[in-house]
Amino acid sequence: MRRNILLVEPGYKTKFPPLGLMKISSYHKKLGDNVKFVKGIDKNIPYENIWHRIYISTVFTYHWKVTVSTIKYYKSVVSGDISKIKVGGIMASLMPEELWKETGVVPVTGLLSKPGMLGDNNEYIVEDMIPDYELFDNKNYFSDDQGLESDVDYDNLKYEYSLVNDCYFGYLTRGCIRDCEFCGVRILEPEYIEYKGIKPYIEKIKKQYGEKCHLILFDNNVLASNRLDDIVNDLKELGFEKGAMYEYKKNGRTIQKQRHVDFNQGIDARLMTIKKTKLLAELAIHPLRIAFDDLKFKDLYIKKIGSSPI
Repeated sequence: MRRNILLVEPGYKTKFPPLGLMKISSYHKKLGDNVKFVKGIDKNIPYENIWHRIYISTVFTYHWKVTVSTIKYYKSVVSGDISKIKVGGIMASLMPEELWKETGVVPVTGLLSKPGMLGDNNEYIVEDMIPDYELFDNKNYFSDDQGLESDVDYDNLKYEYSLVNDCYFGYLTRGCIRDCEFCGVRILEPEYIEYKGIKPYIEKIKKQYGEKCHLILFDNNVLASNRLDDIVNDLKELGFEKGAMYEYKKNGRTIQKQRHVDFNQGIDARLMTIKKTKLLAELAIHPLRIAFDDLKFKDLYIKKIGSSPI
């Protein structure tokens, strides 16, 4: 039976598309299900179908109000049948008990890194799926009544999702070796995986959706990996070496664009060495984001960054 699946991202402002929902979409399409994505509370579409399952993503804890109101709204869409509602993501993993008490929905916590975590009897692992780059092709997912937070720029929201056309999104590693009290990574990704092998992942995206210009990486501490040499070589072989260009056709003309690699979460300044700096310099990095987690590391930060050749 083909199921009807609704994917919902609450109406908070976010720069990047919801990678988790994109992978869940690929998972359900692989099973032959119908999938639709909406942003926020969309009162125009909920009763078009009988929804067999509704997934709601969460990001930061300061989006509590809009996230909770979104969950409660979609509970009404399924007439309170909470077995059809699945809530996951960062806030759901950091505050599962609070979210359950407020909404009645028990969150799915952590990474979807094992078979059966969504309640289906199969061997597919959602974490290993390539994202569905066609998920946002239905341009009507931005409705006039979304329940967006008041500071969300409606036009800018649509523009940011255009990143999907230009970028690969992924991970080279998972987790972090640090145990910072203020950080949720130790809960979200408790095991540090120092090498995931991104080449097959990128090649699958390229084969199914075409080549992308840029690469955005969400690693929490890539410099902690003992396989940084392998990681850099992988990225160079994928065409992201320093000075790399992306070539495409437009109106019969060949156009070239500078490629960029963005370690979006920042790199750990405490782990910066001459060798690692030289390795990173082999890549088309732009911008270079550097994590500065505590003022007590100020002197070390200045020493490491100031003494490293750029």
